[in-house]
Amino acid sequence: MKENQIALRPATIVCRERGISDVTLWRWEKRGWIRTSNINGRKYVIMASLQEFDRRAIAGEFARRPRGAALLSSYDSNSGSIRD
Repeated sequence: MKENQIALRPATIVCRERGISDVTLWRWEKRGWIRTSNINGRKYVIMASLQEFDRRAIAGEFARRPRGAALLSSYDSNSGSIRD
């Protein structure tokens, strides 16, 4: 590949490979977690942004603290605090 070319992958293929819906991919794009490009009405994922997303996900950047019932199940009644 030439230096000035950007690696792209069809969004439908990315969804199929990752086992996610097209709506999930749209949400990731809307939140700025990945970048896409529209070429002739077809959506392509910019692979560099997908690799960056994977790196951030592995680092736990998108993890949330427990909420609701999950919060209650992580509550330690002996110490009165939330277990990590």
